[in-house]
Amino acid sequence: MGSGRYTVNHMAEQIDIDFAERKAPMLTAEERRVWWAISDHAGKEDAILGARVAALALVDYDTVRAIISHLVNFHGCLIASCSRGYYVPVTPEEIAAATRSLRHRGLVILMRAARLQNNSLEDVYHQARLELEAGGEDQFGARSSPAPVQINIGRGPGECGVRSKEK
Repeated sequence: MGSGRYTVNHMAEQIDIDFAERKAPMLTAEERRVWWAISDHAGKEDAILGARVAALALVDYDTVRAIISHLVNFHGCLIASCSRGYYVPVTPEEIAAATRSLRHRGLVILMRAARLQNNSLEDVYHQARLELEAGGEDQFGARSSPAPVQINIGRGPGECGVRSKEK
């Protein structure tokens, strides 16, 4: 991929991907193995099953899921999922579909929490937001603040970018 900025506009959302200026913080060996297994699968049609990622990364599936969450939330990696597994979204349509799916899943989970607590969806949402803003650390020691949606496309071991399929 070339250098420069690429901006995807979809509805009211904007995703700014920086191909030249920002590199993700160095990844641990496990994070790197998970990322490299997934980054070979650009586009929804080329998704890889989580069990296969686990086998390639030499970790169990629960660890893969935790690492993917960490890579997305704290390193800014673009990783999406579908019924066929995990993939790096490469088109505005794939990003929009992944975003819609996450929003729907999040709302369904919040609705379930509201029913369990016999509370309103709005109250559960506001409580969750307060908890998120209060911070804390995930299992990898990172603070609970989302990374900006900017990634560097590169090939280095500490970079969270999409690898070219050319060998």
